[in-house]
Amino acid sequence: METIYHYTDVHGLFGILNRNQFWLTDNRFLNDSTEGVYAKEILETHKKKLFSQLDETAQEKIYTALTISTPFETGEKVVFTGSFSTEPNLLSQWRGYCSKEGGYAIGFDFNELRKLSEDYDISSCTYVAEDAVKLWKSLISDFQKMENKIQESILKGEPERLIVESLREDYIQFFLTRVFLQIICKHPDYNEEKEIRIIKFLKAGAKDIFFHPSNAGLSHINRCKNEQNRPR
Repeated sequence: METIYHYTDVHGLFGILNRNQFWLTDNRFLNDSTEGVYAKEILETHKKKLFSQLDETAQEKIYTALTISTPFETGEKVVFTGSFSTEPNLLSQWRGYCSKEGGYAIGFDFNELRKLSEDYDISSCTYVAEDAVKLWKSLISDFQKMENKIQESILKGEPERLIVESLREDYIQFFLTRVFLQIICKHPDYNEEKEIRIIKFLKAGAKDIFFHPSNAGLSHINRCKNEQNRPR
């Protein structure tokens, strides 16, 4: 994969070429009504398989960690995404992102975009249920490892405060990965899009969050400055 494409109208084209930047949209304002829901459905559907090797206590604890509301669901933090496709000429994308007057599919160097900033993640979306199952399984394994560390530390007689502090970053990464999983696992009905996403996590109310008019009213957007990689 060398080039990925961003579909937009003339206003989006002007902003990208003139200001060398594009905008990421608050995930809650995206067009897909199944956004973030499909991955949860996969978890529920395959729950028995995913938890088959765990005792009842572990199942309950891990399931709670996988389903409890995160700051991104309570509104304390916000996920912003920018949509790209590996396909340069998709009717569904022209319809979804371009105006009646016409639109543009702007090509970007994928590898250069990956260097954009440490503040952004870039990932292909998956539309395969089994891929989502594997991602949930990996997340369950990560949680088990953290729990094992806790038990080992307790047996060593380490103070609870130090145990919690030592695993703080691990737990933060666990919940970020959980949110990330829900963002990149999309319903198979959208498979044609072949979507690549740029993703950024921000605290609600951050100074670089702006309002933008959309079909749904006012939506949140975040500016993604592209200092080095100009579109093709």
